Amino acid sequence: KEAGATVLAGALEPEHLKEIRAGKPGPLPAKVFREFGGLERRPKWDKKLEQLLDESHCGQLPKKYFSGMALVQKYKDLYMAYQLSQQKNALLLAGAGHTRDDYGVPFYIHQAFPKKKIATVQFTEVHEPTATAEDFGHEPADYLWFTNHPNRPDPCAAFRKPKVVIDPGHSPESPGVRSSTGKDEVLYNDRFSALLQKTLEQQKAFEAPLSRKQDENLSLRERVDKIRALKPDAVLSIHHDSMQENYLEKRADGGWVTREPATGFSLFVGTRGEYADRSRTLAELIGREFLKLGRKPTLHHAERVPGESRTLLDDDLGIYEYNELAVVKNAVAPTVLVELGLIVDEGDEKYLSTVDNQKQLAQALQNALTKFLKNQ
Repeated sequence: KEAGATVLAGALEPEHLKEIRAGKPGPLPAKVFREFGGLERRPKWDKKLEQLLDESHCGQLPKKYFSGMALVQKYKDLYMAYQLSQQKNALLLAGAGHTRDDYGVPFYIHQAFPKKKIATVQFTEVHEPTATAEDFGHEPADYLWFTNHPNRPDPCAAFRKPKVVIDPGHSPESPGVRSSTGKDEVLYNDRFSALLQKTLEQQKAFEAPLSRKQDENLSLRERVDKIRALKPDAVLSIHHDSMQENYLEKRADGGWVTREPATGFSLFVGTRGEYADRSRTLAELIGREFLKLGRKPTLHHAERVPGESRTLLDDDLGIYEYNELAVVKNAVAPTVLVELGLIVDEGDEKYLSTVDNQKQLAQALQNALTKFLKNQ
């Protein structure tokens, strides 16, 4: 008012928004579309706009609404561009998406008035006081105005599902131990990992990506890099166990079988690094859930024999220290290697091959993860 400026509302009326979403022309006359370039599809921008809509709605907006909302966004830009063009001098105050000169309001003004002088200034939140313009991709604006990043909670945190990476142990080229029925461990790992993924995702409470596809071969380095790229909240590495050869007999089909009955699960965690304590907590929750199923821990990994001698952290829950394991040593989240049972024991192999038992084990892991991630 003191500057003698006129304030114009840039928003459209609700009834106009409904018309636009329905594909109708809205309040702008046809000549405006001709002068300003209309709302024709621009594949690169349309894709970017849909991505921004998805992010701004925390990934909760159904995709069927993308095209209608994108059309409204473009119409708003065109509407504001038309209003500005009717003034000799004008200042637009709008969200950053509307002020981009590669697809927002300035884009339409450039279309209609190629020689018109326009300057765009975007406010940009920065975490570091030493930030420079070169640290940001600022092509859509002429100037960046740095502001302090406010200390506020993540608005999307309530919508984000916890991500549990399921790491199926071994691979086709490195298949692990042979069971009492002559099958490779990797087959058991892949089968159970697929079931666990389905269990975790079916109620839409978790994201549960696999680190490896069934026919995929990964080096340990590639496996670790894949897990890191997935940015998990927790990692479960799925395995099926064996024993040292002095406890086993080899069968004609190449399988191994225990001389004496031996059943049970074991859990391996790291004791170093920032995730050590939380990995131990997750392992304890898993162990307790397995005990509820009547499963018992196997303690043979602590025996003072070649190939074993692992430090037993909890004999009631079958938790061992194993800092040398690749997925444990390079943990990017709380990580537990789960040995579900001994497939070299005829009784345990039969138990682990029964679908109902597999479902119970998968549910036990889900119960443990739910309790663990609830307290994150």
